[in-house]
Amino acid sequence: MKKWLDPAIDNRILEIIEECEENTSEMYNEFIRLLGQVEKNYSFVVISELENLFTLKTRMVAEVAYRAGFDDGLYVGKKLNP
Repeated sequence: MKKWLDPAIDNRILEIIEECEENTSEMYNEFIRLLGQVEKNYSFVVISELENLFTLKTRMVAEVAYRAGFDDGLYVGKKLNP
């Protein structure tokens, strides 16, 4: 069943990531502002890598959290309907 649902789960993860990005846009803008201050002492490559790590972390957290919630829901559903 899970293999059949994987495409729907992946789509929902993308929706959640987009929502997370919208809800944290102020935090992201502050992060970028601070990176701009750091940029004076570090190369653009380092700044870009930091930005990419920040974005990747957000995406990974959303994916892990959604999959965990989905798996928990399946588990509870199986326990309630043996």
